[in-house]
Amino acid sequence: FPLPMAEDTAAMPSAPTLKRSTSSSSGSASAGMPSVLPLARGPSTGGSTRQYDWHLFLTIEERQAVRKKIKQAYTSSCKSYEDLLETVVAIEEELLHISTPSRLDYFKSGCQYDRRVVEKRKQLEGELALGEEEETALAKKPKL
Repeated sequence: FPLPMAEDTAAMPSAPTLKRSTSSSSGSASAGMPSVLPLARGPSTGGSTRQYDWHLFLTIEERQAVRKKIKQAYTSSCKSYEDLLETVVAIEEELLHISTPSRLDYFKSGCQYDRRVVEKRKQLEGELALGEEEETALAKKPKL
């Protein structure tokens, strides 16, 4: 996840909302209303039905809300750092096991996991620092 997990997600700087495409292959949109293309399940059967990646339709706010729920689940279930670490490691390994296409990729990703953690920490520290700069700028801004 490329978003930071701050103590209070409400204090995080807001990001632009992702917008859905309003184009259609049929061109039969009502005035002012975007047309909706049907979603296909499974392999494409030809014709005009196209598959879309649902990830593209999530907003930053939706992702932040899910992160907040995840954080609440960890906070309420893990009473110590050791509990938290054990739980996170088990969940991450399960996700790695599910998402890798081959045994070789599974072991390669596991062996290189330290890189992923380092990169994520850099990203989170940068975004948190950016959020603090924006808060400082807003505090200095004259109020109307």
